[in-house]
Amino acid sequence: MSIEAPIAKAPKRARGVQRVAELLDASAALFAENGYEATTMTQIAISAGASIGSLYQFFPSKEVLAEALFARYVERVTSMLEDLAKRAPGLSPQGLADRLVDLMLDVRKDRDSTAALSGSVSGIVERRQSLRGAEPSRSASGERVQVITSNNNSGFDWC
Repeated sequence: MSIEAPIAKAPKRARGVQRVAELLDASAALFAENGYEATTMTQIAISAGASIGSLYQFFPSKEVLAEALFARYVERVTSMLEDLAKRAPGLSPQGLADRLVDLMLDVRKDRDSTAALSGSVSGIVERRQSLRGAEPSRSASGERVQVITSNNNSGFDWC
């Protein structure tokens, strides 16, 4: 048995893309500062300068928003590591270490917000583990379809 999970609505216009980025940035800051449980969707909308309807239009629940933050973090780190891998053959060990430290500092804000989520969002770590090795069918920007299937352990697996 499978059911389609609620997913973030992919924005179609440049203004929507900007709004989603603002909502993700606001939620990342609030989750890192206050924690997942203490942060409300209303606080996120206010912090982003958006209406609550706009927030729910793109993210139907706080958990979907958290999943989008994880996806954005993975997408950003992957991109940075791919760039570093291209440059690595021409770098000395010291140069490679410097670039790696720079990368870690660049993703610190995103890392802090995703770390704040990992212990709070039910099943998010387990779903992330089941995704390891699986390639998403589309980008992590909300354009892919995510399906949850029930397993025999009464939990859920991402497909």
